[in-house]
Amino acid sequence: TVGNRNLSDCVACPAGFYCPDEGMTNGSVYACDAGFFCPAGMSVRSQFDFTCPVGSYCSGSHGFPIPCSPGYFQPTAGSSFCIPCPLGFFCPGIMSVIPSTVYNDSFMLPCPAGTFCPLGSAYPRQCLPGTYSSRLAAPNCSSCPPGYICKDFGISDYVNATVYSGMNSQCLDAFASAMRVFGMLRANRTIVEGTIPANPCYKNPKIDYTCPIGHFCPAGLRNLEAGRCPRGTFSDTTGIGDILQCRPCLPGMFCVEPGLSAPTGLCSG
Repeated sequence: TVGNRNLSDCVACPAGFYCPDEGMTNGSVYACDAGFFCPAGMSVRSQFDFTCPVGSYCSGSHGFPIPCSPGYFQPTAGSSFCIPCPLGFFCPGIMSVIPSTVYNDSFMLPCPAGTFCPLGSAYPRQCLPGTYSSRLAAPNCSSCPPGYICKDFGISDYVNATVYSGMNSQCLDAFASAMRVFGMLRANRTIVEGTIPANPCYKNPKIDYTCPIGHFCPAGLRNLEAGRCPRGTFSDTTGIGDILQCRPCLPGMFCVEPGLSAPTGLCSG
């Protein structure tokens, strides 16, 4: 403004900018450097105390750090951009929710068993029916092996029927403890394979995923109807993985329906 009489009539340089010279006006201010943020009243373009912290970015003209969006992270201070969360990891992007003691200050977490994380994941995704994952930091899930039917989401152990139930607050606390137990190394992000011993993250649906009698279960089967032994055959054995393991109907007997565990009956005449 014009007509100022006192020093108190001058206003602070606006946030996101710096004012290095005397007699500056609003139209002559300079944008803050990328990698730094400038609160109101700055006179230098970049200052160590205002370096953009990890987990955020400052692309210039920022009065405060911008937290990385979900699915992104930044492990380096003084950055002007965030990085897509890598394969096998998830980045919630909410610093007030995920404590830095869980993994590291960049808020990048390995996907739990029973889930998978493609590039840029904000949260772990449950393995789809027909698949499972028994290890940490899986970029994708594996097909359920022959002889089993993985019909639920989030299966981490098809033998003992263990299913990932979701990242709730109880699971997060247990997950943090498990990370410390496993000794996840901050410097090189070493991954320890194996399921996380965190019961709040998992449930046991009391279901036997072994292929039942009357059926065959090839790798990746998600619908038991598609694995019924065909007409003219039966199976009285659990855990078979190939249609050729269905037994031909016994001599003198008939098998009229698919999915039989025993012949239908004796042939007449």
